[in-house]
Amino acid sequence: MWRFAGLISVFVQVVLVYSLPSNIEETLFNVTGENLRNIIEDKFSQPRHHLESLSDYKDDARQFIKDQFELFGLEVIIHSFSTEHDMIEGSNVIGVLEGDMSGTPDDKITLVLAHYDTYRHTSGVDDNGSGVAAMLEIAKELTKQECNHKYTTVFAAIDMDVKESADKVRSACYSRIACGTSAFMLSWLKPYLEEVGNPILNVALILESIMNYDTTPESQIIPTKFKSTFPSAATEVEANQNRGVFLGMIGRRLESDVTTKIAEHWKSLPNPEFVIHKLELPIDAIPNQIEQTLYQEYMLNSNFFFWNEEGMKAVYFTDTRQSRGIMNECYRMMCDDVHTITDEKLQFLAKTVHSLKNYLHDFSETDPTTCKQDEDIELVVQAGQVEAGDDANYQRVSYVTMVTMVLLSIAF
Repeated sequence: MWRFAGLISVFVQVVLVYSLPSNIEETLFNVTGENLRNIIEDKFSQPRHHLESLSDYKDDARQFIKDQFELFGLEVIIHSFSTEHDMIEGSNVIGVLEGDMSGTPDDKITLVLAHYDTYRHTSGVDDNGSGVAAMLEIAKELTKQECNHKYTTVFAAIDMDVKESADKVRSACYSRIACGTSAFMLSWLKPYLEEVGNPILNVALILESIMNYDTTPESQIIPTKFKSTFPSAATEVEANQNRGVFLGMIGRRLESDVTTKIAEHWKSLPNPEFVIHKLELPIDAIPNQIEQTLYQEYMLNSNFFFWNEEGMKAVYFTDTRQSRGIMNECYRMMCDDVHTITDEKLQFLAKTVHSLKNYLHDFSETDPTTCKQDEDIELVVQAGQVEAGDDANYQRVSYVTMVTMVLLSIAF
């Protein structure tokens, strides 16, 4: 009887998780938004650079990421690597969420990356406090119900990804892009894959500057090259008076399966005013020299390291950085600070979190029967936080609760 009752309870929890009224999802977006605000303001709103005067902020951010990964139950690795400065070392923070297939050639691994360092003269709220905060919330959302997953997800907070001008006294990454991602791939990821029999690397999801949302007409700059490369997206943005209301997913045709699925999850969630665009380059494999030249501006980020490896895929998520609104003035400047944060931007970022969380649950083949009740959902329902006029949805949740009680009473 106890086992039967337990199965009933799990079934009802699954129904609640996967059939939520949309307004409860919106309330959960608010919870996520406030979490994101707190993380960014407390830990990612000061320059995070290796200069001695700024290194305390960076050390504090790194420790916070490590502590959060441990709190979420991830296996944590501090991946240290040398830089182009003899006296400066970088530290990536890696968190591994294992699945049933972890450690075997049958695994399918998804990566979520975000760099946590900044330029020396910027507070780095959007670039890239937004990406790191989103990555941490995705990890939290993916683990808080303690579900069983079939496949592995690896989260990596990347150091030394900011390329600066050559200054051999103070610069640590000045002759190439994304030093931290390069080190992560060469000295951690490749050995890790080889050690477990070269499983499939599904995709690397790279989050960089993803919070800036601007509904002001003409806030979005559309360069000529963007129009010729992504004509459909450019036409849609122009039809909306060039408002900066979309998240861009930059990938090749090779990543189309990933971007299509993420877009489906995005569109299934509330807040349709937040738009997502598949920015698909007409490339089917490793970019050749002509393609690298033709699409050079899309080869200057950490996604290129994955695109340049056989069998590896990557999608780069961006709010277009300096091409939108206030970041046109504040990109890599001190004014990329907490004063740019708005509730609307946090909701935009929250939708990214939940879309990617749902994609990861989907791809990792999460077993919903193993999930514990989501405490945030339980609190929302108990508090009766259901909008007026949504009686049917509230009754649906109440009905499920009533059925639970009846079945449990029969079981006992």
